[in-house]
Amino acid sequence: MRGRTADIAFVAALVVIGGVYFQAIYRPAARSVRSQSLRLLTTRAEIVKSDDFTSGLEDLERYLREFQEAIADLDRLVPSHIDGDDRLREINGVVQACGLKSRSIRPDPAVPFGPVTAHPLTITVSGTYEQILGFLFQAEALPRLTRATQVSVEHDLEQSHALRAQIELTTFSVGADGGEQS
Repeated sequence: MRGRTADIAFVAALVVIGGVYFQAIYRPAARSVRSQSLRLLTTRAEIVKSDDFTSGLEDLERYLREFQEAIADLDRLVPSHIDGDDRLREINGVVQACGLKSRSIRPDPAVPFGPVTAHPLTITVSGTYEQILGFLFQAEALPRLTRATQVSVEHDLEQSHALRAQIELTTFSVGADGGEQS
């Protein structure tokens, strides 16, 4: 029986040592491993978010650059005001470049359309059909948005092989002042 008591005491000692090991060493270590695993998962998630954020920043930078270019194009096409003298010189230069004879150039009153103001200019020219057509294409290709909004063409009674065209060219402005300059 003495052997059996020693065996029970030995097993009891092993159970106690196992319990102490489990409570004092294994459980805190397992808790630490779970905590470290959770921190690792959290860190990985933050890294993924950071990568997504930084790739989003590159997209945002590209978008902002494209937006700024679009605003610059808009400012060029539809400025905040129109300088009437520059505009007259510009149109007169196109008339001369096309070989047309200018009969008159008349700025008409500005017409507001909400935040946009139209600045019509009526010009009467004489020349061939090709010259008049070339003028229209060149006028509409100017750096600021210019459109032929009215065109009338008739035979020029003063010149036998020429046409007379009355053309309304309209440019536009946007601004707080309504773009009132003409």
